[in-house]
Parts: sequence; structure tokens; C-alpha cells
Amino acid sequence: MFYKLKTFLVLLLIILVTKTGPTTACSCSTSCACIGEGLSSVPKHLPTGITSLNLRNNHIANISQSDLSRYRGLTVLILSYNAIGRIQSVAFSKLTRLTSLLLGHNELTRVQAGTFSNLPELRVLDLSNNNLNYIQTGVFLHLPKLIELYLSYNKITSIPQYAFLNLHQLKTLYMDYNDITNVQSGAFFNLSSLSHVYLNANNVTIIQAGAFSNIPQLQTLKLHDNQISFIHSAALSDLTQLEKLDLYRNKITSIQTDTFTDLLHPQSMDLANNEITQIQPGAFSNLPKLKMISLKSNKISTIQVGTFSNLPRLKRLFLNSNKISTIQVGAFSDLSKLQILDLSSNRITYIRLGTFLNLPLLNELSLSNNEITKIMSAAFSTLTQLDTLSLNDNNIQVLSGYDELSLISNVALHNNSWQCDCRMAPFRQKMTGYASFENQITSLGNDLAVSAINAYGNDGKVAIPADFEEQGINKYENDEEVAIPDDSEHKPDNFYENDEESIYGNETEEAMSAVSQAQSIYGNETEEVMSAASRAQSIYGNENEEEMSAASQSIYGN
Repeated sequence: MFYKLKTFLVLLLIILVTKTGPTTACSCSTSCACIGEGLSSVPKHLPTGITSLNLRNNHIANISQSDLSRYRGLTVLILSYNAIGRIQSVAFSKLTRLTSLLLGHNELTRVQAGTFSNLPELRVLDLSNNNLNYIQTGVFLHLPKLIELYLSYNKITSIPQYAFLNLHQLKTLYMDYNDITNVQSGAFFNLSSLSHVYLNANNVTIIQAGAFSNIPQLQTLKLHDNQISFIHSAALSDLTQLEKLDLYRNKITSIQTDTFTDLLHPQSMDLANNEITQIQPGAFSNLPKLKMISLKSNKISTIQVGTFSNLPRLKRLFLNSNKISTIQVGAFSDLSKLQILDLSSNRITYIRLGTFLNLPLLNELSLSNNEITKIMSAAFSTLTQLDTLSLNDNNIQVLSGYDELSLISNVALHNNSWQCDCRMAPFRQKMTGYASFENQITSLGNDLAVSAINAYGNDGKVAIPADFEEQGINKYENDEEVAIPDDSEHKPDNFYENDEESIYGNETEEAMSAVSQAQSIYGNETEEVMSAASRAQSIYGNENEEEMSAASQSIYGN
């Protein structure tokens, strides 16, 4: 009799285990983890005293009150990565101690009002990666301690008024990657603790006045990757504590003077990848704590004086990949704390004096990939802290200011259109081989000699490098005649700026400069230099033989 009873009890136990599912596969102590066990419902024979239940990555489709009522001590419930399409309105009503409820990556299309009622301790609610298309008013009404709400990656199209009413402790709201086209006035009404709002990657087109009113503590607002073309002047005016504003990859065309009025605390502002053509002077005024502005990849053509005024703490300014061709003198003069300035990939052709005035802390300046042909001497002389200067991929033909560049640790000059003629001779004279940028100006030595022979002629007394013929010297067809540059007669009198010497003028002093240049190129033998002087005379038109003789004696003596 005893043997039969024992056998019956064993069989009964086997039947119970089989009917309730694979409970032995769940790892349990004070918490239970039943991850990826193929469950189609919530196990009902787990220890009732557990505080955490992880049912992630199963096949559960419905949640009812009876599924969870026996686990009243739960503080953490993870139901993500299931197939949940329906939740009974009172399903979680007995879980009064619950602090975290994760329902992400399911198939929810709607959540009824009252679904989350009687969860007074809930801090984190994750509804991301579902198929929700609207937010029912009152669905979050009874969550007085909720801090984080995740609604990302759904199909929500709008945010109705009072959608988040009474969430007085909410600090972070994720609504990115939805289909939201409009943010109604009052949508965030009375969210007195809200600090971070993520609305990026939606279809928002306009930011209306009052859209972000009554959010006094907001510090981060992400609106990037939308379709925003216009920002109402009062849309952001109440965000007095805002520190980070991201508006990149939208369709904004202009920045008005009152767009960012009253934003006293922004530290970074990203407006990259828009369609901005114009920034009104003063648009960024009165942003005393702003440290970074990115305006890269827009359609800006001119930087005016006053565009970046009253920004005493700005350290990084990105203006690369625009259509900038004009920078007014003094446009950056109010940026005394600026450390990084990126102007690469624009249409700048000329760097004039005063362009980089009053930038005492500037450390990195990028002007690469522009159309620069000329840089005024001393254009960078006031940038005493400059460590990196990028001038590569331009159309620079001639450089002056060797001493100025040699003080900068990292200078990039490669891929320019060097014209190594006598205008480069003063620069060449100072090349020692020690500056890192020298080897980026290719074939300077031989090309200078070729150009000098083209200008001064060669009577056989000047030493010619053996490889000149390979370099194509015969293409100059110089022979015994002096070659005068084809366009010399067409150059206006003021063609050369005051900071560079003209090699086509008629003054004796200029002719002597050519003699000096020829001396450094061809050596110091009197007969050779005087031959060059004779050719210089024929170029510069100096008919006063006594003056030239005196000039020669001043160099070599009697």
C-alpha cells in the first residue's frame, strides 16, 4: 500500500511540473530570471516573496491581473522582448511596491487609461519599441513618483494637451523616433521637474509659441533630425535653465535676433546640417554661458560683424562646409575665449589683415579645402597661442611670412597650386629644412631657379642644376632674350598689396631686391651676380648707369 501511494505522489508531481511549464529552468532566489525559456504566460508557481522578475525574450502575448497578483512584493518587473499586444487595465494594480516596469519591444498598439493606476512607487516606465500611435489622456495620471518615461520608437503622431499631467517628479522623457508632426501648446504643462526631453527623429515642422512652456527646469532639448523650418520667436523663451539645444539636420533657413531670447544658460547649440543662409547680427547675443556653436553644413555665405557678439565664454565654433566667401574684418573680435575655429570646406579666396583679430586663445584654425589664393602677410600674427593651422587643399600660389608660420607647431600646406617664381624668393631664402611645413611646398628650389632664368636670362655664367633639362627647362625657350611676364603690362599700379614687394616696378630699390634674390639663388660670385644685375636692369627699365654702378658697389665694394 505504501509503495503504491509513493508511486502515485511521484506521478502527480510529474504531471504538475509538466502542466505549469519549465519552472525548474528559472533561476530564483529573492529574484527570478526566466529569460528566453519559450514561455507563453507568466509562471504561477514561483516563490511568492520574490522582489524581481525577469521574463525577457519569451512569447507572452497577454497580461492579466491574475498573472501577477500573487507576486505582490515585486519592485522590478521585466517583460520586454515578448509579443504582448494586450494588457488588462488592472493587470498591475496589486504591485504597489513596483519601482521599474519594462514593457519595451512588444506589440502594444494602445494603453488604456488606468493601466498604470495604483503604482505609487513607480520610477521607471519603458514602453519603447511598440506600435503605440497616440497617447490617451490620463494614462499616466496616477504615477506621482515617475522619473523616467520611455516612449521612443513607436508610431505616435502628436502630443495632446495635458498628456503628462501630474507627473510632477518626471525628469527624463524619451519620445524620439516617432511620427510626431506637431507639439501642441501645453503638451508639457506643469512638468515642474522635467530636465531632459528627446524629440529627435520625428516629423516636427514648426515649433509654436508655448510648446515648451511651464518646464522651468529643462536642461536638454533634442529636436534634431526633424523637418523644422521655422522656430517661433517665443517658442523657447521660457526655457531659462536650458543648457543643451540640438537642432541639427532640420530645414531651418534663418536665425532671427529673437529666436534664442532669454536663454541664459545654454552651453552648446547644434544647428548643423540645416539650410541656413542668413544669421542676423545679434542672433546669438546674450548667451553668456555658451561654449560651443555648430553651424556646419549650412548655406551661409557671409559672416558679418556682430553675428557672434556677446559670447564671452565661447570656446568652439564650427562653420565648416558652408558657402562662406566673405568674412568681415572683426567678425570674430568678440570671441576672446575661442580655442577652436573651423572654416574648412567653404569658398574663401582671400585672408586679409584683421580677419582673426582679438583671438588671443585660439589654438586650432582650419582653413583647408577653400579657394584661397592669397594670404596677407601678418594675417596670423596676433594668434599667439595658435598650435595647429590647416591651409591644405586650397589654391595658394605664393606665400610670405615665413617667420610667422615657423612659430606654429603644426602647419598643413599640402595640395596647393604653388607658383614657384621670384615672388617666393624671400620665403625660400628663409627655408632651413627644420620647419615641418617646408617639405609640403614641393620642388621649390629647382622651380625657383627655372623661374629666375626665365626672368633674367642665362649667359652660361650661372650654374644650372644637372636635372633642369629633365624638369623641362627647354619649355621656357629663353635663349639669349629676356622673358617679360605676358601679363606685366596689364597689371594695375596697385596690384600688389603694401605687404608684398612688386617685381615689376621701375624703382632702383626694387631692382636691387631682384639682384639680392638672384645672388641667393645663383651663388655669391661677383661676375654671376652682376650678370643677373644686368638682366634686372633690362627688366626694370633702369637707364641710369651711374645709379646701377653705385648700387653694385654698395654690395661688393670697389
